[in-house]
Amino acid sequence: MIRWKVRISGVPLAVAVVAGLAAPASADYESALAALKSGGDVAAACTEITALADDGDAAAMLSVSDFYKNGTCGTKDTALARQWHRSAAEHGDAYAQMTLGSNYRIGNGGMAKDYVLAYKWYAIAAATPKPRSKAVPGDAFAQLLPLTGNASFGDTAADLQAAAQRDRMAKKMTPAQIEKAKELVQEWKPKTR
Repeated sequence: MIRWKVRISGVPLAVAVVAGLAAPASADYESALAALKSGGDVAAACTEITALADDGDAAAMLSVSDFYKNGTCGTKDTALARQWHRSAAEHGDAYAQMTLGSNYRIGNGGMAKDYVLAYKWYAIAAATPKPRSKAVPGDAFAQLLPLTGNASFGDTAADLQAAAQRDRMAKKMTPAQIEKAKELVQEWKPKTR
């Protein structure tokens, strides 16, 4: 385990990173994504990526979220999509953290508007330097590719966007809300399973 400190809006944040936590670690993941993109064996690709998600791969979790959101693997289920999306964020996927912050900011995706939680997830996304998987069909991540210039989240432009969103949230919050959000950021640790 690697540990380092970063500062978020003047608040030190101890960040624990487990090697490979958010990045897809296997060639199977990449080949499964390629099968989805090319219209290959979709069922096998869905099975492989879901197995990786079940094993704690945050990028695979976000892909499974997209599967349920879009019905890619057969069944559309927004509740399961939300659960997998949250799990990806909790396991360290910066894109999932950013979009979870956005969902809380505007009250989207079945979530009540909550500026404290929006701030929390934006702050965590800004401090999460992990790569994100390549976009799968129907994946909203593809919309960020022009911003980041590649298929990884954690580069400077994406980090700055998350930090800017966090700072915009702070302007809408009371000092007590900001303090609570900073406490949540301090307490956060990525899940490993």
